[in-house]
Amino acid sequence: MSCPFRFPDAFVTFSAFRRRFPEVSGYCHCADSQGRELAETGLELLLDDIYDTVFAGLALAPTFTDTTLYRILQRRFLALQLVLSGRFRCPTKCEVERFTATDFGHAYVPSCHRNGDFQAVQCQRGGPCWCADAQGKEVPGTRRQDAALPCGGSPIEGVLLGSPQVLLLCFSRPPAPGRNRDTGIRI
Repeated sequence: MSCPFRFPDAFVTFSAFRRRFPEVSGYCHCADSQGRELAETGLELLLDDIYDTVFAGLALAPTFTDTTLYRILQRRFLALQLVLSGRFRCPTKCEVERFTATDFGHAYVPSCHRNGDFQAVQCQRGGPCWCADAQGKEVPGTRRQDAALPCGGSPIEGVLLGSPQVLLLCFSRPPAPGRNRDTGIRI
């Protein structure tokens, strides 16, 4: 389902866009699932130097995301994000939780891979460690005092293979594409 494109003429040139929507600023930011701005992700897109000549000879687009203006704003946002943060993406769930926990001095600060995913082993400062799934949730029955846990990418790949909770996880849901139906092991 798509929304109707209500003001197609406003997206033909940048000056037409500014006339139609004067309240729109060049400020963009990453947001959480409730639409709240994530700290330190806001960027000013410096829109004053976009000239109408880039729109010359273009037909009306069926949706805003098909317009040249959208592509320009998206590229500018990504370029500024790269300059300021060294990466092209918004923070992942792990990175947001890590930032928040660090800011508030929590005992548990999530460990994230360079790509932003949760690491398989998570530890509380000076306390226990546990295996975590891809969403950062603790795998039941894995909490212990040392960090030498045999956590893997999936339950069958090394997380306490004899544990009833792990066997239940392995066999209680259909296998993902590319996994053996009987064992759950990636093939």
